[in-house]
Amino acid sequence: MRLAPHADFLVQASAIDVRHVLFRRFAASTLLTLADQGFLTLDTADRARLEGVNRVRRRVASSSRYTRQPTKLPKSRTKRGHHVIPWDFDRYWVAPLAKTFCLSDQAVINRIERVIRTEWEVKLSNRPRDDPRHVLGIFRNDHTWASHGSHPAVEDRTFYLAYHALLEVAGSLLETRAVHQDNDSGCEFAEWLREYDLTRPDGLWVSDRRLSLERPGQVLDQAFGLVGVVQLPGRRSAALTETCRRFGRRSVMFRPLCT
Repeated sequence: MRLAPHADFLVQASAIDVRHVLFRRFAASTLLTLADQGFLTLDTADRARLEGVNRVRRRVASSSRYTRQPTKLPKSRTKRGHHVIPWDFDRYWVAPLAKTFCLSDQAVINRIERVIRTEWEVKLSNRPRDDPRHVLGIFRNDHTWASHGSHPAVEDRTFYLAYHALLEVAGSLLETRAVHQDNDSGCEFAEWLREYDLTRPDGLWVSDRRLSLERPGQVLDQAFGLVGVVQLPGRRSAALTETCRRFGRRSVMFRPLCT
C-alpha cells in the first residue's frame, strides 16, 4: 500500500489543530481504511480519536432552521469581506454553514476575510485582474463562471481561497460554537459536511457512479433505488443521481445518455 509510508503525515493532517474540515476528514478516513486493511496498527485511543474527527463535541442547541435568528453584528462589522469572495458565494456557500451555527452570513464572511488576509497574509480582491491567469487569457470566460451555488469548471484564485477559507472557518466554529439542530432532523453540521464529501454512502467514490437508464430520464440503481428525473428543454433528459443529491447546490448535471 503506497499510502502506508505516509502515515505520520496523515496523523498530523488529522489533528484537531488542523482546522480545515476536509483535510482532517480525508486524513482520518485514510488512516482508518489503512488500519482496517491491515496496513497500519491503531490502538483503541487512536482509533477513537480518528473516528471522532469532525464530530460535534460541544452542546447542541435545539432550534428550527426556518425560524432561528442569528445575533446581529454591529454596523462597523457589516458589509465587509465581500470583495474577497466570488459572486453568489455568500448566498449559496456561506449561508448554509452560517445557519448551522446560528450566525449571520456576514459573521462568517468576516471570518473568511480574516483567514485570507490576516492568517494567510494574502492580499486579494475578487477582480479578475488580480489573478495572473485571467490577465494572461489562460481562462476562457465560462471556465471560472459559477452561479446559484454551482461549482466552477476551473477554480480561479478568488474561488480557491474563499472555498478553503470557508472550510477552515467551519473547523474553527465546530470547536468554539454550539451547533444548532432542528428537532425533526439529524446533525445539521454532518449534513452540511456531507455535501463536500467525495464518497457515496456505500463508501465508493462518487466518480465511480455508473448510470443505467430503464427509459429516457429514469435511473435505476441497486444501491440508491429510483433516484429521480430532471427534465431538460426539448427531448433531452438527465438523471438526478446520487452525485446530484450530494453536490446538488453546485448544480452537478450529467450529459443525457438518451435523446
